[in-house]
Amino acid sequence: MAAGAAPLRRAVGLGVVTALALTACSMGGDAGPDGDVDGPRPTGTLRAAMSGRVETYDPHRAATASSTAVLDNVYDTLVVPAGDDLSYQPSLAERWETSADGLTWTFTLRGGVTFHDGTNLDAADVVYSYQRIVDGRLAGAPGLATVESVVGQGERTVVIGLSRPTPNLLDSLGASVDVAILPVGAARRYDLDTQAVGTGPFRLADAGPRRARLTAFTDHWDDGPFLAEVDVQLLARPAAALAALRDGRVQWVGSVPAQQIAALSEEGNVELGQAPSVDYWSLVMNLRRPPFDELDVRRAVAVGLDRAGVAAAVGEGTVTPNQTAIPPDSYWHYDYAPFDHDVEAASLLLADVGLPAPLDMGLMVASGNAGARRAAQAVAAQLAVMGVRVTLEAIPRATWRERRDHGDFDAMLLGRRGNIDPVGYYDAEHSCEGAANYQGYCDQVTTQLLEEAAGEPDLDRRKDLYDAATKRIVDDVSHLFLYNTDVVQAWSPRLENYVVRPDRAVDFSTARLRR
Repeated sequence: MAAGAAPLRRAVGLGVVTALALTACSMGGDAGPDGDVDGPRPTGTLRAAMSGRVETYDPHRAATASSTAVLDNVYDTLVVPAGDDLSYQPSLAERWETSADGLTWTFTLRGGVTFHDGTNLDAADVVYSYQRIVDGRLAGAPGLATVESVVGQGERTVVIGLSRPTPNLLDSLGASVDVAILPVGAARRYDLDTQAVGTGPFRLADAGPRRARLTAFTDHWDDGPFLAEVDVQLLARPAAALAALRDGRVQWVGSVPAQQIAALSEEGNVELGQAPSVDYWSLVMNLRRPPFDELDVRRAVAVGLDRAGVAAAVGEGTVTPNQTAIPPDSYWHYDYAPFDHDVEAASLLLADVGLPAPLDMGLMVASGNAGARRAAQAVAAQLAVMGVRVTLEAIPRATWRERRDHGDFDAMLLGRRGNIDPVGYYDAEHSCEGAANYQGYCDQVTTQLLEEAAGEPDLDRRKDLYDAATKRIVDDVSHLFLYNTDVVQAWSPRLENYVVRPDRAVDFSTARLRR
């Protein structure tokens, strides 16, 4: 399986350690020279296909993977994760430093950066973008919860004041396009649902729910782009995208079903790229609804499930069982797996609770995700053996989200895009007042550990705190973590210098088409 060379702009890999727990007065690296890089003019049109649709082209509101995949090429953030150690590197900010108490971060912006509308980037644009996110409670707002002030000093200096030390601030400012930088007044001057004005390597030339056309922005501050145009088709089914790749109508597809990997690997006109992702999947039981408020019931389910069997049902070779959410290759992974598969022990745990048999469980799953449906079917079959009668509820994703948000479920299969930092895995989901705590878990000790860990500047101490919190989360079965998935994409051998991103971001800035 082939993958291109790591891109300069947004390379991410699971590796050693994130450089998020910065010590006082730490400094970001130099960004290199400003301005265009001499080289050949962009050439060629890449025809790309992915499943889904774009609901909005506003980066601060984008919620679907399709939307963010397109917008990753149109907008930039202050910093970006790069390299095998996942350290944050300069992007729109060329360097930064923190105060001794960790409460003030000062960013120096790169000079000579131009928006697609011809205006020049300055500090006021950063202030505007972050204020818009926070005031509107938009997608990136939770990551900016500790930001008390964002002040521009001159044209190229931005000072961010925090309510408490926030070692993962760079993660909040660079891990996703939902904190992209827009020009001042963009939401007033443009229809951001259908228009985009970023500083990224491509302009948004045409936009629609099922198609987006990107054209090279030759004034981009970094190397590239090398493609003149990217024509993105958004199709209803992954199978349609693969068919288009096979017959040459497109040269890149955004996802490959696990069941197709073996066949594609035998085909000489297709190259595959695969990487462990930062995603995780879990079975979430509703702690507000009996009998799942009983810890022994949740533990019985945890013991009764064979995660390896569930993973195999989803896709052999593309799924890794994991009881703690954070992937094994991450520095933040905690090697803790207390639940050994034992149907007899699970049945005894249920019997000790004194519930009538069989125990009924509704299992809610979004119908549009074939892998999730296979996982749900495997879960249902396994739990039936231990005396749990599962009723699968495969429903449209919009309905699934509405019921999730209102706590209207017995149990649900939940996929979450993790982050580089453990805050992105645990805090919103397992703190008592967490924004994504749909299951109603509240343990004061866990919440205190998570709060302390989020503000701890010492890397080793922070890891210990998150390990302690993770143990409680797993033991209490706040989520019953199941597995991590791989990202698998495919493309024509004509496409060069494209890399599969573990965070599922799509970056065409370094890609080239061979004639």
